[in-house]
Amino acid sequence: MKNKTYILSIALIVVLTATAFLYLLGKKERTELIKNNKEKISCNFLSEEHIIQEALKNEKTETCTCIGDNKKVERCIRDVIDVSLYRQAIKYLDIEYCAEIVSEEVKNNCQNIVNSGLDYIKEYEK
Repeated sequence: MKNKTYILSIALIVVLTATAFLYLLGKKERTELIKNNKEKISCNFLSEEHIIQEALKNEKTETCTCIGDNKKVERCIRDVIDVSLYRQAIKYLDIEYCAEIVSEEVKNNCQNIVNSGLDYIKEYEK
C-alpha cells in the first residue's frame, strides 16, 4: 500500500512540475510576442474593445498587442486562442481541442457542443 502511495505521490509531483513548466513557458512566449509584434501591427483602432473584437474575429493574437495594458493583452491573447480552439473543436468534432481551452465556461460549452455533434452522428449512423 505504501508503494502505491509513494508512486502516486511521485507521479503527481511530476505532473504538477510539468504543468507549471508549460504554463511558465507559455507565459514567456506571450510576453515575447507582445514585445516583438507591437511595432509590426498598425494599431489604428478606436478603442480597446475594437481591438479585442478584431482579434477575436480574425483569430490573430498579434492584434492584441495594440492594447496598452500587459494584463489585458494576455487576456486578449488567451481569449483569441480559446476562440480558435473552440472553432477547431466544432469543425472537426474533436474534444481534444476543448481540453486546451483555458476558460472553464467556454471549455464546458465546447465539450457539450462536440459531444452533441458526436451523439447526433452516432444516432444518424444507426
